[in-house]
Amino acid sequence: METGEILKHVDHTALKAFCTWADIQKLCGEAITYGMASVCVPPCYIRRIHDTYGEKLNICTVIGFPLGYSTTASKVQEARDAVADGASEIDMVINIADVKNGDYQKVEEEIRANSFKLMSPQARKAAQVSGRAVDITAADFDEG
Repeated sequence: METGEILKHVDHTALKAFCTWADIQKLCGEAITYGMASVCVPPCYIRRIHDTYGEKLNICTVIGFPLGYSTTASKVQEARDAVADGASEIDMVINIADVKNGDYQKVEEEIRANSFKLMSPQARKAAQVSGRAVDITAADFDEG
């Protein structure tokens, strides 16, 4: 596999707490130059990246980062805000304490809650009718 083909599947990431706009601009420029899958950035930069680069890149962000201790409701709101600002991909940090405690049901419920609440009403209805897990893309996100 050629390098360019590999880079199409790589998220170019800058999640350090002290990232500046100059750091993010450099990251975005590299992602465009090398045809990378997306840029993964702190939520505070999503709108600015979207306004600056438009559809030239896919924007990914993280919710519940870095420890996953946020409540499910706050993770859902973080994700909704990110999508409204222009993110096309969301990476959610699960609550590692739930994993260490063996409470896998709670982890699964949180993942489902976030996925389901971000879907458009049409996608939610399809998921309820089919009773199956579905792949979720930016086109399935609620607008509000």
